[in-house]
Amino acid sequence: MIPNSLARPLHNLLSAALLLALALIAAGPKHTSAEDPSLAIDVGTSGNTGNAVGEIEDCISVATGEQFEVDVLILEVTDLLAWEIHLDYDPAVLTVVDHDVKLFQGANEGSSPIDISARLPNHSGFHTLSAFESSDPPRVDSGSGVLARVTLEATADGETEIALGQRDINNDDVLDRGTLMRDVDAAVIGDTNEDNFFDGEVTGAIAVVGDDCPPGYNVATPASSDPGDTQGWLYAAAAGMIGVIGVAAVVAIVVVRRRST
Repeated sequence: MIPNSLARPLHNLLSAALLLALALIAAGPKHTSAEDPSLAIDVGTSGNTGNAVGEIEDCISVATGEQFEVDVLILEVTDLLAWEIHLDYDPAVLTVVDHDVKLFQGANEGSSPIDISARLPNHSGFHTLSAFESSDPPRVDSGSGVLARVTLEATADGETEIALGQRDINNDDVLDRGTLMRDVDAAVIGDTNEDNFFDGEVTGAIAVVGDDCPPGYNVATPASSDPGDTQGWLYAAAAGMIGVIGVAAVVAIVVVRRRST
């Protein structure tokens, strides 16, 4: 529960940001980007950098208590400005303890990506990762690389899928959370059904704690990781809410700024 002393300022911040997003996006373009990128979870990070992709491995076997890194790869994207994804995993088996969302966008000289992801650690099973390019003029990013690198800790024996998730929060058959990417013109990248979320190819992976990977998977070798300092979990939900509206607001501001120059 968020302390009362922070509840009203947080509510005011969310309300103001939401109003800004709605007002500015309403004047923006409604078309979707014609580009067709894809996303993949790679549980073996070897060969992956901000602007390069190595062999993609789809299963990792670790011991309870072990920490390991996985990469969310973006493949063949054009003019990416802002994005939001949600790492979906079994919270009874894994915990997110760290993330880096600046590798792909930060690889472009002159870029200045800003992390607006959920706070750490995250025990919820649904971790929001999000960033936007803040440079002026914007240094948009194209190509392939590591969109996000996430450090996970194995907390109990078991097997879990690691995927990019979606949620219908209020059960109205309308998607509320999902993969969202926008380019510098505010076009939604990879949206084919006009729901503002990415509809392209997304490849997941699995993690097996306390046992071997099943046959048929390309098995990764775990790389040890130091998660560094972690933040309090009380603010995870609030940070995720800011991230949801943040992508729309940031892109709208960039579009308006470009039109005025």
